[in-house]
Amino acid sequence: MLLKIYYNNPDVRAVRRAAATLRDGGIIIYPTDTIYAIGCDIFQARAVEKICRIKGIRPAKANLSFICQDLSHISEYARISNSVFKLMKRNTPGPFTFILNGSSSLPKLFRQKSTVGIRVPDNAIVRALVEELGNPLMTASLKDYEGWALAEESESSKRRRDRDWPDDDDSDLPSEFNEDDTPVEYSTDPELIEERYGHLVDLVIDGGMGRIEPSTVVDCTGDEPLIVRQGTGELVW
Repeated sequence: MLLKIYYNNPDVRAVRRAAATLRDGGIIIYPTDTIYAIGCDIFQARAVEKICRIKGIRPAKANLSFICQDLSHISEYARISNSVFKLMKRNTPGPFTFILNGSSSLPKLFRQKSTVGIRVPDNAIVRALVEELGNPLMTASLKDYEGWALAEESESSKRRRDRDWPDDDDSDLPSEFNEDDTPVEYSTDPELIEERYGHLVDLVIDGGMGRIEPSTVVDCTGDEPLIVRQGTGELVW
């Protein structure tokens, strides 16, 4: 089902409808400030597991992020220093994924991971949705992983990623999520997204045309923040 929500003025009833779908354990596709994403309520374990099955990955090994409305509740899900908090505050909302050390308050399904990715997108639709839901969304890019399968990176970054995100490859993804020759419109045009992926999810939000460049990924788990993937966001240090 395709649900139109206008970016400049998200309709409250439409946002509530989408949030209700999430509370009921549904899976949705929605716009961000980068690539369209697939996600669910972080507290709906079966929905999280279903997304992992769709993408052909095990929940314990999945490189998945949380979308938050703002930074006010970050400490509930991650351990964060004052300097990293200030860095995130300077760059959010925006097209960044910050990899942080996870806290003991993470939902049970995520506690096997030592780290968590945090997104605060510059997109009024998804932030209104998170506000209405009352907690973060679990999110993964529709076209590929929202984060850490990197083509080029430094050796120190690679060692750090391999430690926290082992077995990170796309080789076992179903073909519909792992086709290099898939036309770009199928990850940017919401009508075509619904045509291709609608049977896998409960709702597709039409928030206008999406972008094709992913977020910039910043690893904040070490002594100093490290850009491990340069995406559309230019980090302000």
